[in-house]
Amino acid sequence: MDYLFYLREGPGAAPGPETGLEVEVWRPTLLRPLRAGLPLLPFAAWSAFHFARVFATRDYRVLLLAGPEGPVHRTCLLPAHFRFPFMVPGDLQAAALWTRGDLRGRGIALAGLRAALATVGEHRVWYMVREDNLPSIRLAEKAGFAFHARGGRRRGALAGLLDRFELQA
Repeated sequence: MDYLFYLREGPGAAPGPETGLEVEVWRPTLLRPLRAGLPLLPFAAWSAFHFARVFATRDYRVLLLAGPEGPVHRTCLLPAHFRFPFMVPGDLQAAALWTRGDLRGRGIALAGLRAALATVGEHRVWYMVREDNLPSIRLAEKAGFAFHARGGRRRGALAGLLDRFELQA
């Protein structure tokens, strides 16, 4: 499967329209290395990357949106690391976006992604998507990402944990 890589350069996005949802930006700490409600994988691995300094910077964070009934969206921002050799220190990747199924198509993912981008300052932000995921492609474009390159996955060891994503020349 091929992937499309989008890039957003410059200052972070202005937050989207008010959704009435609670916004939380979570970062791992020694006392709270995992956030309740997030799946163990991949979040335990990303917290381990954060503490072991596998990530190029200490900028790993998860933006969460919640309503009265609980979580409705998350956007993760991952710093550059070995799986994405084209990223440079200071780059971030918007990854592992999730919106509760019954709320998809209502602009919540766009609001969450824009809120996450509003936290990044001048960092470049990457967005990787499978080429057949049209809703995610539209989301990236609405959030101001520009198509940068096609790429693929190079298989590594440990059941995919060491796979690398590379841009095609």
